[in-house]
Amino acid sequence: MDKIAHFLGGMIASLVFYPLGTAVAVIAGLAVAVAKEAYDLITRKGDPEVADVVATLGGTFAVVVPLHALGPNDDFYFWTLWGLYGFWAVYVLMMGMYRTVLAGRVSPILISLGGPLMAVAFLVDIVMQMTLATIVFMDRPRHWLVTSRLTYYLHRPPSDEPLHRYQTGLARWICHHLLDPLDPTGEHCDRGIPKRSLTDSVSPEH
Repeated sequence: MDKIAHFLGGMIASLVFYPLGTAVAVIAGLAVAVAKEAYDLITRKGDPEVADVVATLGGTFAVVVPLHALGPNDDFYFWTLWGLYGFWAVYVLMMGMYRTVLAGRVSPILISLGGPLMAVAFLVDIVMQMTLATIVFMDRPRHWLVTSRLTYYLHRPPSDEPLHRYQTGLARWICHHLLDPLDPTGEHCDRGIPKRSLTDSVSPEH
């Protein structure tokens, strides 16, 4: 898991600095890797590992190499990566509001400021479900929201079919590492099988 964290750190650093040039993006990724290992060494909160540096650079090159190869046509890949990160950031915002609701501390000010943001968040969720989630999971949308898609994959009967295993494994990883820890209930993706709101008359794919 630590290696995945380093990989994602390299991706974010290179995404931020890529508009300044390929070399700058690579240097930024390397700087993040070195800084993290230096921090571990100085604070003794971890052991510096070459593998961590390699993982960070792996994330950097996962962004830089495709973008550099695409050249002038790199917009789709670049903004897709930012879209995925931005979508997760919207989820973080939604969970912040959710915590406030559960704590019974919702005020008129929070409703006025947060209400429009929540509406936008749900709209973004629907758009992501119909577009990027459909591409990433290689499956047509069966529900309105991405979480419903993930819950569906986790609760359907198991199968040895490669696509089925890929969808379930990816959904489990996303829920366990990116969504559940931020949900006040700790079970964002494990609330039962969602009702189908898009394809009620269509039989399940598997």
